[in-house]
Amino acid sequence: MPYEDIKKEEGKVIKEKHLALYRDKEGKLHSYSSICTHEECDIAWQSEDKNWECPCHGARFTPDGHVISGPAIEPLREIE
Repeated sequence: MPYEDIKKEEGKVIKEKHLALYRDKEGKLHSYSSICTHEECDIAWQSEDKNWECPCHGARFTPDGHVISGPAIEPLREIE
């Protein structure tokens, strides 16, 4: 299984590939672009809050990429 080190309900950013990976509670791995949809900064996983956050302007996203708070208004792009 790729990225076995990502535990259930945890996320990880692979900066070299601009990937944001999240393993759901069933163990399925989900892939998103790690580029914030606001101004294209790399997001980071916040393990305490279990969400993605952009360090540039504070946009926050759910583990599955939906916007929690702006300034971003578009969700993270899912990568198949």
